[in-house]
Amino acid sequence: MLGDLRYAFRLMARNPGFTTLAILVLALGIGANTAIFSVVDAALFKPLSYRDPEKLVDILRVARPGTAEQVNYMGMIRDDLADWRAQKQIFEGIESYRWERLAVLTAPDRTESMRVCRISPGLVDFLGFKPKLGRGFTSEDAIIGNDHVILLGEGLWRPFK
Repeated sequence: MLGDLRYAFRLMARNPGFTTLAILVLALGIGANTAIFSVVDAALFKPLSYRDPEKLVDILRVARPGTAEQVNYMGMIRDDLADWRAQKQIFEGIESYRWERLAVLTAPDRTESMRVCRISPGLVDFLGFKPKLGRGFTSEDAIIGNDHVILLGEGLWRPFK
């Protein structure tokens, strides 16, 4: 085996361009493989940080105005949500959320677009989240007029701390 290794190193020394290219291709392949596995591991193999993530489902309303190409998937409206909540034998609980883009004033002369999620007050407790500072939402926060309460993720408030 030592003889084979010496022979391999002699061949590599004779062709430094090919050797360098082979090492670079191997390094890129190993790096790309590691990066892809890291993303797949985080997305598929590690459990979600919610309480009982295997029990979570996303319920969508399907509107079919015409052909199959015109199918629209949308969240439930308030009446649908009340109907589903009344059927306690199906789900332990139902909470709502809706993603939106908002313009946020970040400096006196600058605004940025930010993706926010509007949620029903019970979603924080339902998912098992505990705020690090302050409080979560209460049922009073759902009343129109009292609904100007926000919950910031750590990635947003930490830079300002």
